[in-house]
Amino acid sequence: LDHQDYVKSQWGLWYMVGSDGIVQSGVQKWYGKYYYFDPVTYLKLDHQDYVKSQWGDWYMVGSDGIVQSGLVQWYGHYYYFNPVTYLKATNTTFSYNGISLTADNTGIITGTTTSSQFLLKIYQATLDGWKEYGVLPSVTAAQAILESGWGQSALATEANNLFGIKGSYNGQYVIMSTAEYGSGGYYYVNAEFRKYPSFYESVVDHGYFLYSNSRYSNLLHQTSYATVTSLLQSDGYATSPTYASSLNNVITTYGLQSWDTVAGV
Repeated sequence: LDHQDYVKSQWGLWYMVGSDGIVQSGVQKWYGKYYYFDPVTYLKLDHQDYVKSQWGDWYMVGSDGIVQSGLVQWYGHYYYFNPVTYLKATNTTFSYNGISLTADNTGIITGTTTSSQFLLKIYQATLDGWKEYGVLPSVTAAQAILESGWGQSALATEANNLFGIKGSYNGQYVIMSTAEYGSGGYYYVNAEFRKYPSFYESVVDHGYFLYSNSRYSNLLHQTSYATVTSLLQSDGYATSPTYASSLNNVITTYGLQSWDTVAGV
């Protein structure tokens, strides 16, 4: 072979070959992206790993073999990888998609404010909710902020329930007083609300809740946050007559629409 190509061998496995005809390993650029090929097997990496390149620098590689950038979870922590150099950030403070963050000397990321700490806790889950169920990340995040008071509500602190979803989760629930809106205005009732192990399960279950209820099928995979918030209100998700406009205000105030871009919307 006299040009770079990704080819299938006689035994069915795929390899990256350079313009000199030699099978390549390490970090290789292919159609605008960087991939990592194991230096022993020469196969594209098929699991997330932090690997050392042929020139000595370390990179985070995803399960698709692509060298990653941006905010990435790894063994229970977040790390940030520069989108130009792909190197891990350390000993720095910066803003990423509306989240004020700091990286320590090992690269572990934490939020610099209470609100940033909350956003960091739900960030990956909102992206997973879009990937699995088609619920827009910006709207999910705005609902979590609005309904849980940045994770400080009694329901959030006692049951990790960020969205006020009623019922039980794996048999777990708490009973709380809640305001409802009717023809006579607001009134209070006691109701069962789902109790979650963590915020992550609450966010993902929120996506499943919308996905599994046919009344919300019209908002799945919509790419405009204003459309989704309007549909949430018209579909009866909340009884407040200003629910959609409140969500829109949260999204624009905190730049949450950028989360949709990260998700590939």
